[in-house]
Amino acid sequence: MRYSNVNFTFLLIFQGDPQFVTANTTKIYLNEALHYPNGFSVVSVSSAGPNTVTWSHVSTNHIEVVHNPEMVKNGTVTVAISRN
Repeated sequence: MRYSNVNFTFLLIFQGDPQFVTANTTKIYLNEALHYPNGFSVVSVSSAGPNTVTWSHVSTNHIEVVHNPEMVKNGTVTVAISRN
């Protein structure tokens, strides 16, 4: 996990190891007013292929990344958030 306060980008990469990834939702907090005042873009991908990871803006300052632990098993999930 990494955040750059120079270009306001957040990057999260995690392994889909079923021993550690037991839920299908990853919750991410982002301070919209401070870091993303004009909005943000999210890219979420999985090494398991297309349509295995989705995201939604569930409320101010919160997004959720939904993934199927079985589909991403032993692969990686990458989430990148950038300023608009």
